Amino acid sequence: MKEMFILMKLSDSDNFIVGKLINETDGEIIIEYPISIRLAPNALGTTSVSTTKMMPFSKNNLVAIMKPKIVAMSKPNEKIIGYYTSFIEKYSKVYDALIEDDILGVNAQEDELDDELDDEIKDNVITFKPPTSNNSVH
Repeated sequence: MKEMFILMKLSDSDNFIVGKLINETDGEIIIEYPISIRLAPNALGTTSVSTTKMMPFSKNNLVAIMKPKIVAMSKPNEKIIGYYTSFIEKYSKVYDALIEDDILGVNAQEDELDDELDDEIKDNVITFKPPTSNNSVH
């Protein structure tokens, strides 16, 4: 069976929701691992994109969205499906294993992280070193 994706806009948010369509009834749409995408203009005159998991603490990553809350929905284009898939592949482990645990106050143990996750974290950390000077101020 081919995966079905859905793009929607909810009445109470400026964000777009993208996810895998699992089931649809008269009253709700059930999607797997929905992500929320927010577009916002920035000071540089371009658009910033912010992406987060819609329901970070949901069991089995399944979310039911009530149809009265949906103002628009569509089949997403190939680019947004690629963006969604890339986001899920790249960040779902990090997001679920570390960010949620940190928010809940549960500390992940170093030996619990697998090598792939550990490498992913190291690859995405930016270290800032302030410039140093040999001049002293008196």
